Amino acid sequence: MSDEPVAPIARADDGGDGDPTWKISLGLDERAIVLRLLGEMRSLLRDDEPDDTAKNLLHRLFPPAFPDDEEKEAEYQRLMRTELVASRAATIDDVARVLGDDDNDMLNESEVVSFMQAVNATRVVLGTMLDVGEDDDIATLGDEATPEHHLYGYLSWLLRLSRPAPRGPPLRSRLLTPPNSQFALTRNARLPVHGSASHPNRRMR
Repeated sequence: MSDEPVAPIARADDGGDGDPTWKISLGLDERAIVLRLLGEMRSLLRDDEPDDTAKNLLHRLFPPAFPDDEEKEAEYQRLMRTELVASRAATIDDVARVLGDDDNDMLNESEVVSFMQAVNATRVVLGTMLDVGEDDDIATLGDEATPEHHLYGYLSWLLRLSRPAPRGPPLRSRLLTPPNSQFALTRNARLPVHGSASHPNRRMR
């Protein structure tokens, strides 16, 4: 058996009826971490009485539609927020159901898209907590990187290699390897839900 790394989600053969399928190749530890994070995201989304920390974390997921008009924004939130939260939560539930099935490692295109949306939502909330931007490189933190920084890097890598692109030449091995050698540290990473204490933010320099 080859020891070459494989993409976390890769295009497979057509599903017999002409529809494309993708094979998910996440180890048990990776599945467990993603499933736990999705559960924490679900709790954060469904909190009926979020504190200021939770509201700030979700701000980038639900940016204001009318930032310059408080009245219109309040009406928009009243009409749409419940529907938007329900849609995010439903996507998380769909992905959790797929990842929780150890006997099924094949996804259709809709499931791949849901996976990407759920991973990205978690990554966005984590990035908000850490005050990390899209152009920041956590590798520059060195020994100052927290488990949450390592997890952010892992989710970014996972998202980048999970895009449902057409079948093509194999990716280079170095692209298939997670961005740091301390993946075990991500097991300690948490989102601040259920009244847990916030993690100290470390601004990227």
